Amino acid sequence: MIGWMVAYIIMKNYPVIAKEYDDDGHYFVVTSPNVQGMVVEGDTLDEAIEEASYDIADWFEVKGKIENAVDPSDWYLEDDEKLAYVPVNLINFYKKYGEAEEQ
Repeated sequence: MIGWMVAYIIMKNYPVIAKEYDDDGHYFVVTSPNVQGMVVEGDTLDEAIEEASYDIADWFEVKGKIENAVDPSDWYLEDDEKLAYVPVNLINFYKKYGEAEEQ
């Protein structure tokens, strides 16, 4: 039980928008209306999501707080975009700031 609670505390699923491209090679791009300026890519969707995970965790650290995401049901997605959830590891945030409330 404790292992599950620790995992819950240090992980947060964050919504993002993923889009597949075939114009200059094959790759995926992940963005999020919640993380201003975040644009990451990867050869696979998993790689792009992993990069987004690092960027979002860094964003929380820079801001000094964990922000809740805007409800993605309000987002407008193009036909070739899809909603995905990124597991964000918060352990470094908690090491730096201790326990913090989400905002």
